[in-house]
Amino acid sequence: MKHGDEVPRALALAAARLVSGAVAGLPAHNVEVLDATGKVALTWDEEQDAATVLDRKLAREEQRYAAKIASRSPIPRPSSACRLT
Repeated sequence: MKHGDEVPRALALAAARLVSGAVAGLPAHNVEVLDATGKVALTWDEEQDAATVLDRKLAREEQRYAAKIASRSPIPRPSSACRLT
């Protein structure tokens, strides 16, 4: 990660689970993950919110379909016979 980049959700979750696993009796949702600027990188309220979980799932599906479509669609190239004036 470069300085100033947002902490990816998966990395923040992994860090919280790592810390909670190292401390007996500490649940992961009691671990606060911050980025280099002190901004909270993982909001547990959003992790528990069903709408947020569904939004993330929908975004992943949209990305997957967009990548599938892009991989199967040739990039249109202008014809050599076509001139713009």
